[in-house]
Amino acid sequence: MALFREQNAYMCSIEPQRVALTDDVLTATELEKLIADESTRLTVAEADGRLAALLLAAHYVANEDRWLPAINVVYVREMIVAEDFRRRGVGSQLIDDVMAWARGKGATRIDLHAWNSNEQAREFYQALGFRPVQHLLSLDVVD
Repeated sequence: MALFREQNAYMCSIEPQRVALTDDVLTATELEKLIADESTRLTVAEADGRLAALLLAAHYVANEDRWLPAINVVYVREMIVAEDFRRRGVGSQLIDDVMAWARGKGATRIDLHAWNSNEQAREFYQALGFRPVQHLLSLDVVD
């Protein structure tokens, strides 16, 4: 859970109006459900005897519906690399693992979201071949 707390603190620092700082990031029961779900992949990486990183992905399949084509996609819900393990190949190994899992599921692509303010993450993903395909625009309605 320490990595989830570290990620929460980092995201709160770059997006304080969108991410609240909390210690309540994931319960043991929630973690057990994720692990038991066959449409979910939780991969961890250890280095130097420590948990260095994790990747949480989900597999989605939807049938064709009028103007929407059928999809078989893996969505990376979370990827967290401890700060002292960044730029050491750990994140790339996690992406390689989820790519193999996605292929095994018959997925045609892997999708993920990265905050505009998280330039380091966007550069990392783009260096691996991910490309921007959509922009989320947001308008605050409260002063």
